Amino acid sequence: MGRSSWGERALIGGSAAVLFALLFLPWLSASCTGGCNGFDFSSSIDGVHGFGWITLLGLLAVVGLWAVRCYPDRVRIPALPLRDSEIYLIAGAVEALGVVLFFFEYHGGVATFLYVSVTPAVGWFLALAGAVATAVGGWLLRAESARR
Repeated sequence: MGRSSWGERALIGGSAAVLFALLFLPWLSASCTGGCNGFDFSSSIDGVHGFGWITLLGLLAVVGLWAVRCYPDRVRIPALPLRDSEIYLIAGAVEALGVVLFFFEYHGGVATFLYVSVTPAVGWFLALAGAVATAVGGWLLRAESARR
């Protein structure tokens, strides 16, 4: 990691944050106090639902391309129409799009006449920050390769 460029560090850190948020943290929390037929409840949902799958597909693209490029002597792939840095940038944007669409998908589906509160949880914020970091990592790699 010490010999890594800033773009590689942002790419790896962002991808790790998105992976951790997808697998282990809640993305949205919903709670209803008193107005739900006299009952109180709270629940949470993780990112592997609805549009969260778009985030997962973007993450798989980043991890897959990174893994293939780490072993050029063992795995050969044909020339791609885009540079790797551009693919990382696009995949990071796809991850961020999935996070934002996930929020709108589940936030808008709550009945407004109930005393229901739907708020983004820590996993949603971490996934959004990780997706942005992944896209920034792709942009930095593109700038670093242009300087060479």
